[in-house]
Amino acid sequence: MSHFRLHTKWNGKERQNYLIAGTVCLLTVCAAGYAVHSFGIVSAKSREMVVIQTEDEFQQYLLDHLGNYTDPSTCGLAYQMEYIYGGRDNDMDNLKSVAAKLLFIREGVNFACLMADTGKRAQAEALATAIAAGFLVPPAAVVIETALILCWAFAESVLDVRELFAGGRIPLVKTSDQWQISLVNLSELMSGLDTFRRSDDSGMSYEDYLQVLILTVPKGKKVLRSMDMIENSIRSQGRPHFCLDSCIVALEAFADVNAENRKDFQVIRQYAYE
Repeated sequence: MSHFRLHTKWNGKERQNYLIAGTVCLLTVCAAGYAVHSFGIVSAKSREMVVIQTEDEFQQYLLDHLGNYTDPSTCGLAYQMEYIYGGRDNDMDNLKSVAAKLLFIREGVNFACLMADTGKRAQAEALATAIAAGFLVPPAAVVIETALILCWAFAESVLDVRELFAGGRIPLVKTSDQWQISLVNLSELMSGLDTFRRSDDSGMSYEDYLQVLILTVPKGKKVLRSMDMIENSIRSQGRPHFCLDSCIVALEAFADVNAENRKDFQVIRQYAYE
């Protein structure tokens, strides 16, 4: 968007001197304005204008343009979406915060699934009764059963998170057939981390779970952190002092010319992004 205005005020009939001075001034201002305008056009050509109206659209925009664990960024922080959630200044801490939350969510859901699965609860009850009888404390069977179910849910959650980080898909709520580890294999969890786990095409991907986590981040904090990632990316590309709040989005240049008190020129040039 550009605007051009030229105001004149005559004080006499002699024109040559002030016309020359005014022309030089006009060309100078126009050249400066053109240079700034051209720079803005060149910078903007590589960017697509996106109109974002809802928070869901904003979050999808972040997912499309920022890196994450499954698709790292090559500029600045590699795991930028994880930064939106964690807010730490390094990739590892942000990834740890996401992994811990995913494990917490999966364990809670898996525990609820086990409690609702009569077949698996019967297995846990039978094993708990045997353990309690072996230690000669039958009343402890109920406590042991609950502990077994918690351990079972935790082991399943570990496999879930590893599968998500490997690019697989995990259902939010599982059926009995979608379970990955059996009760009798709990002791072999560490040796079977990559053999027990499996992906389910009907489940959610890592990016889907990440979207859910980012929905819990307050809107204002989400916007500020996304701006941090824009600054971080540009600074890593050779502009170490770049700041979004110092960007120029509009420019107005003007000059006043007075030639022997006979004529006044005022030239104004404006450029701005629409």
